Amino acid sequence: MLLRVLLIVQQLLQENRHASKRDIYYMHPSAFKAQSIVDRAVGDICILFQCSRYNLNVVSVGNGLVMGWLKFREAGRKFDCLNSLNTAYPVPVLVEEVEVFVSLAEYILVVEKETVFQRLANDMFCKTNRCIVITGRGYPDVSTRRFLRLLMEKLHLPVHCLVDCDPYGFEILATYRFGSMQMAYDIESLRAPDMKWLGAFPSDSEIYSVPKQCLLPLTEEDKKRTEAMLLRCYLKREMPQWRLELETMLKRGVKFEIEALSVHSLSFLSEVYIPSKIRRELKTMSSLSRFLLRGNFSFSTPTNRRFFSAVTAAAATPSPPRPSLITLVNDERDPKFIMEKFKKACQAEWFRKNIAVYEKTVRRLAAAKKFEWVEEILEEQNKYPNMSKEGFVARIINLYGRVGMFENAQKVFDEMSERNCKRTVLSFNALLNACVNSKKFDLVESIFKELPGKLSIEPDVASYNTLIKGLCGKGSFTEAVALIDEIENKGLKPDHITFNILLHESYTKGKFEEGEKIWARMVEKNVKQDIRSYNARLLGLAMETKSEEMVSLFDELKVNGIKPDVFTFTAMIKGFVGEGRLDEAITWYKEIEKNGCRPMKFVFNSLLPAICKAGDLESAYELCKEIFAKRLLVDEAVLQEVVDALVKGSKRDEAEEIVELAKTNDYLQCKLRISPKE
Repeated sequence: MLLRVLLIVQQLLQENRHASKRDIYYMHPSAFKAQSIVDRAVGDICILFQCSRYNLNVVSVGNGLVMGWLKFREAGRKFDCLNSLNTAYPVPVLVEEVEVFVSLAEYILVVEKETVFQRLANDMFCKTNRCIVITGRGYPDVSTRRFLRLLMEKLHLPVHCLVDCDPYGFEILATYRFGSMQMAYDIESLRAPDMKWLGAFPSDSEIYSVPKQCLLPLTEEDKKRTEAMLLRCYLKREMPQWRLELETMLKRGVKFEIEALSVHSLSFLSEVYIPSKIRRELKTMSSLSRFLLRGNFSFSTPTNRRFFSAVTAAAATPSPPRPSLITLVNDERDPKFIMEKFKKACQAEWFRKNIAVYEKTVRRLAAAKKFEWVEEILEEQNKYPNMSKEGFVARIINLYGRVGMFENAQKVFDEMSERNCKRTVLSFNALLNACVNSKKFDLVESIFKELPGKLSIEPDVASYNTLIKGLCGKGSFTEAVALIDEIENKGLKPDHITFNILLHESYTKGKFEEGEKIWARMVEKNVKQDIRSYNARLLGLAMETKSEEMVSLFDELKVNGIKPDVFTFTAMIKGFVGEGRLDEAITWYKEIEKNGCRPMKFVFNSLLPAICKAGDLESAYELCKEIFAKRLLVDEAVLQEVVDALVKGSKRDEAEEIVELAKTNDYLQCKLRISPKE
C-alpha cells in the first residue's frame, strides 16, 4: 500500500498537481479498503523523507475561516479582508504559496467555533478592534494551523485563543499550541508556540455570573479525558497554570460553552468579555516588557525567576473585573428605579462603554411596556460626546430596533449629520437591522434603494443579507433569492449567512423543494456549509419525515468535521417522532449530553407528548424528574400534559410528585393542576 501511494505522489509531483488524501483513496478504493490506510501511508512517507505533506503535493481540504485587518495573495488569487473587515474568507489550502502579507492588526484571535466567529462578525468586532480572527470550525485542519503559524512568523503578532470550557475545547487549544501526535513529524510548521489561552476558564462562570442552567455536568467520558490530559508532560513542564485550570474544572464537575457568556446580552462576548481580556493581557505583557528593557535582567537569579513566574501566572489567571454592571439592572425590580439609576450611571464614561448593560436595561424596560422610558434613557445619550462617534450611534440605533422602536432609530440616524458624525455602511446596516427587528418589512427595500445613493454609501454583503432577511419576513421569497445574482453583479460574494437565511426560510416554512435548490446552489458556488446550514436542512427533512436522509446528512456533517449542536439533535428527534419511531427518538435524545450539549425546551415539546401518546408513562415520568434534576427548561403546558396522562393512567402518586417538583424548584415555577379524586 505504501508503494501504491508513493507512485501516486510521484505522479502528482511530475504533473505539478495537488490532491487530498480523500482524492488518493478514491483512485483505488478497492485496493486501499479504508481511508485510514491512505492516511497512515501519507504520514509514513512524510517521516521517511522528512518532509511535510505539502512537499508531496498532498493538501487538506481547507475548513477554516479568517477575517479582519489582513490582505494576502495565494497562487495569484487576492484575498482583501481589509476591504470588508467582518466578512469571512476561506483559509487558503496552498498555504506555502501565500505571499505579500499586509496587515494593520495588533493581535490574532483564534476562536474554536464558527458560531462564535459569526457572532463576532455580526457585532462588527473587527471594525472596533484591530485584529485578525481565525476559526478552524472545531478541531483545526492542517491548512488552518499552518496558516496561523505563517501569520505568526510573518507578522510577529501575539496570538490569543478562545475555546469552550470543556475537555474538547482544551484539546483544540492544546492542538494549536503544542501540535498533535498524528502530525508529530511536521510539528514545527503547525504549532503556535506562543499562543495565549484567553478563555473560557472555569472561574469565568463565577466572575461573569453564568446562570446554573447554563452549566453542564461533566460526563464520565469528559472526566476520563480530562484526567488523561493532566498526565501530559508538557503541561507540567511548560504550562502549569493551564493544568491548574483543568484541575479546577475537574473538581467543580461542570463545563460550559463560550456562548453561555452571552446570557447577559447578545454582544457581551464582543463588547465586554474579549476586549477586557485582551486589555488585561496587553497590560500584563507591557509591564513585563518595561521591566525587561531596563537592562541587566537575568533569568538566573532567584528574584527574577520568582518575578517572571508571578507575571506568567497573572497573565494566565483572570483577575476579577470591577463588580458586574448587570446587577444594576438584575437587582432592581422597579422599572422607574432602573431608569433613574441608569441615567445617573451614564455620567461616567466607563459606564457608557458597557453595551451589555444598555441592552439589558432596554430589554427590561421594554418587557415592562415602559417604552417612553426606553426613549428617555437613550435620548439622554445626546448630551455626551459619544454621540459623535458612529460606532456608539450604531449601537443606539440597534437598541431602538430590538424593542421595535424604528421611528426613534430612524430619527437618530437622520440626526447624525447634525452632530458631525459621518454616516457609513456601519450605521446604514444598523438602520436596516433596526427596520427588520422592528418588523417594518415593507420599509426595508425602500431604505436599501434610496439611502445609499443619497449618502454615497456602498452596501456590503452584510447590507444585502439584512435586505434578504427583510424580504423573507415580508413573504417575498422569490425576490430574496434573486438578490444572490445582484450581489455577484456588484462584485461581492454571497457568503454562508446569505444562504443560511434562505435555507432557514425555505425549509422551516414548508418550501422543501425550494430549500433543496438553495442547497444545491450553495454547493455549486463552493460556499462552505456550517452547522446552521445543516440544521436548517435537517429540520426540513424532519418536517418531510425523511428520517433515512436525515441520518445520511448527519453522518455527512460529522465527516466534514462539523460539531453537531442541540438544534441538530432537536431536528433528529422531531423527525423520528414524526414517523412514530419513538425508540430512535429517545436514542437521539441521549446523544445530546454525550456531545456536550444541553437539551432545550423544543426537545421536550416533541418528545414528551409523543411518549405519553405511546402509553410509556414510566419513561415520561422519569424524563420529567430528569428535567428538574438537571434544571432544564420546559413549557408548562407540556408538563401539564404529562400530569394529566399520569392521572388518567392510574399513576396519581407520580403525577403529584411532578406537581410538587414544579412548585418547589428554585428556577422554573409552574402552576400545574391535578384533578381531584373521584
